[in-house]
Amino acid sequence: LAVLLLAVGLFAMAAIPVMTTKLTVQSLHRGQALLLALMKLEELEGVKSVSSVTEQADRTNPRYALSWNKVEGSGGAADVLRVIVFWDDVRGVRQELMVERAVSSFAAETAKDDK
Repeated sequence: LAVLLLAVGLFAMAAIPVMTTKLTVQSLHRGQALLLALMKLEELEGVKSVSSVTEQADRTNPRYALSWNKVEGSGGAADVLRVIVFWDDVRGVRQELMVERAVSSFAAETAKDDK
């Protein structure tokens, strides 16, 4: 009975490094996806006219797919730039991360004047 309990405990402990590795990899992918999304937002904010941003997608990265668009503000509200990053996790399940940032037309004009 003692050997059986010891074996069950050792099997449970053997799974800890595997699960830790999977969680580390998932965290790494999520961090890379966030970095890609923020870089794309910065790039989109740098265009001369934010109003010219249209819905597009980019699959140049072999692991991540990016999609971005502009959501029109209503009633004088700021436009929203939205970037979505897709990737497959270690189990092959499709994951996505969405980042949005409000951009006013005044800010876009100011950025254009600064260049």
